[in-house]
Amino acid sequence: MNRFLTYFNLIGVCALAVLCGLQWQANGRATHAADAAEQARAASNKQLADQGRTLAAQSADLDDLRGRLSAAQASLADAQAKLTTTAAERDQLRSQRERYQSVVDRWTAAVAQRDAALKKLAAERDDATGRYNALVGKYNALAGASPVAR
Repeated sequence: MNRFLTYFNLIGVCALAVLCGLQWQANGRATHAADAAEQARAASNKQLADQGRTLAAQSADLDDLRGRLSAAQASLADAQAKLTTTAAERDQLRSQRERYQSVVDRWTAAVAQRDAALKKLAAERDDATGRYNALVGKYNALAGASPVAR
């Protein structure tokens, strides 16, 4: 029986060694799986942190873009108001220029009429002066020939 117990003990020890080996392999696989899961979790956390930073930067860029867009819209509205004002001033100045042009045209016509009248008057004056000079010449000729004047 002692021998039986020795073999039985040997078989038990071998079985225990096989079980320990199997358990060791299972624990190794579990440890490797846990390590892989930890690495995946760390990589996911890093990726999430990177995405968070990217999201924060993009959010800041979006806020900046919104601010610039609202400033551009305000600037556009201001420019459109100025353009409307400038167009109104341009139209007013155009109508004023047209009025002034008509005044200048009337003045030019009046000046031309005045010049024509002055030429006519100058011609009449020259004619009257010529007749007067002729008359004076005749008078002087008569007066010089008359005995009273001598």
